[in-house]
Amino acid sequence: MNTPDEFLRGIRLNLGIKGFLTSNFLVESLVTNVLNRRRMKLPTIDLTAVTGLANTVSIRSPPLNHWDTPYGDIVAICAIAKTIQPRTILEIGTARGRTTLLLADNCPEAVISTYDIDPNAGAYFRNVSPPPRIELKICDVHVDRERLKAGPKFDLIFIDANHTFAAAKADSDLALELLAPGGAILWHDYDNSGYLFGYNAVPEVLAQLAVDREISGIRGTTVAFYRSPSR
Repeated sequence: MNTPDEFLRGIRLNLGIKGFLTSNFLVESLVTNVLNRRRMKLPTIDLTAVTGLANTVSIRSPPLNHWDTPYGDIVAICAIAKTIQPRTILEIGTARGRTTLLLADNCPEAVISTYDIDPNAGAYFRNVSPPPRIELKICDVHVDRERLKAGPKFDLIFIDANHTFAAAKADSDLALELLAPGGAILWHDYDNSGYLFGYNAVPEVLAQLAVDREISGIRGTTVAFYRSPSR
């Protein structure tokens, strides 16, 4: 007998009615409120458990559209970054580069390496003057993995790229290899979206990784957090 998960995925694969299901309120409600409850397995913590109470972040630009990282998430990301005070940051998934630019603003000592396969990535920071300390690489980060592994470790890694299970798992595994002792990984979109159609498997990936690591969701955001042990 098929589970509800298998049945709903079978609808997508066999009948090809993704558009109808995506816009169907009843289906979305079922997925979000019933099936997805089992996905969100990480413990949640307050942002202040990571940052303390004193951090003030700088936010220079509003979101341009719904694809940009929302304010609550970007504040959490920048506050955690300021707390860690990284000198090296790796971002997997540049997109328009708003988060990249804000990380540069809030981490004035950091050099940021950011990867995206879109040749138009980085619109937010391409023409900023003076140029921020951002190295944009237009390629899949895994193409560059051996060079990255041979270089210095990263104090902070932010993952917000392809959210399918295979891609999110591969990006996370690479990030764990590249993370400096005492460094942190942040994942975006630890939330219920994309369950039915398989385009956001971040919860499943993190549930697997959290079996032997302390990974937490930041309460009130879609950000997940892990800090490696210091040597």
